[in-house]
Amino acid sequence: MSNQSIRQKYSLYMLALVLSALVVSGCDSRSEVAEEPVQIEEASGVEKSVRAEEPVPTPPKVVCQNCGTVVSITPMALEGSGSGVGAVAGAVVGGLLGNQVGGGSGKKVATVVGAVGGAFAGNEIEKRTKQQAYYDVLVELDAGGTQTVSVGDAQYLAPGTKVRVSGNNLELL
Repeated sequence: MSNQSIRQKYSLYMLALVLSALVVSGCDSRSEVAEEPVQIEEASGVEKSVRAEEPVPTPPKVVCQNCGTVVSITPMALEGSGSGVGAVAGAVVGGLLGNQVGGGSGKKVATVVGAVGGAFAGNEIEKRTKQQAYYDVLVELDAGGTQTVSVGDAQYLAPGTKVRVSGNNLELL
């Protein structure tokens, strides 16, 4: 056998030995990675440095962009508007009551004052009966920042509740 033939066999055996070592170390349950490169001599006589495979990084956690936690709930009221029905009804009732007071020209003044006061009171009563209650809910988003959502019913919400913001609605998670 020639000297070159022996060298080629030796190189192949060394290559097989190094590859076997790499395969066996890949079965190791420890997460350590070889720090130093492994020297492999090719059949041509040239040495190569081969570094063991780096561990695959875990993918970043996907954050729900519109999910978050309720921080506060503030009761609000949307003032109703008067249509005039309350003012007319109040003026009639106030005028009738004012007409029951006094006599002569005082009776006329009391009727006018009762009608004006009744119109004002009737309009306010109508606006309050048409008043709408709602809640401003402040949500701290998981992706960062805050968002305020106005909802009509907050009975299932409390600070700390996990929610998803969907338009101007909140979905419990």
